[in-house]
Amino acid sequence: MWQKTLKIFQNIFVYSFAYIWYFAIYLVIIPYLVLIVGKNLDILLFDYILNLSLGYSNLYLIVSIVLATIGIILILWSFVTLYFYSHSFPLSFFPFPGFNPKRLSTYGPYSLVRHPMVLGYLILITAIGFYNGSLMTVVWIVPILGFVFYEYIKNREERRLSLWFGKEYDEYRKKTPILLPKILKK
Repeated sequence: MWQKTLKIFQNIFVYSFAYIWYFAIYLVIIPYLVLIVGKNLDILLFDYILNLSLGYSNLYLIVSIVLATIGIILILWSFVTLYFYSHSFPLSFFPFPGFNPKRLSTYGPYSLVRHPMVLGYLILITAIGFYNGSLMTVVWIVPILGFVFYEYIKNREERRLSLWFGKEYDEYRKKTPILLPKILKK
């Protein structure tokens, strides 16, 4: 009886700790660093080197709202699909067995790309760049961040998923792109 209660509290603590770190890193730390670096690169390049002034327009605001909406919807859709369909928490950098997916998710956004949550996050960071009026964020920081995420996914998550699901994942990987959906099918 006490062991079961202790196990429940232990799971609550572990999951709470994981959620706090997950949200702190991806919703506070990375966006803040992207804003700071992107804005400072804009100031350095356009104000000091090129002596240009980039004005902020309402178009930036509209584009940022549209992109943020798309990114948030894609992230939430992916999260809900992964949680309910695969019975897992989308947090791969914690080695807890409770976070491992119980089955391969090929449904919903996972039928379009293998990592739709990362795609949604990159869209959201792009929206933050437009909202901040930072051309350097959109042109340089987001592609660099996308490359870093791509390398992490390819070298870490893809290997784990291949180990967990074997041939099923290899078949899924052959027919589904990693980050950018195929718009036109042959």
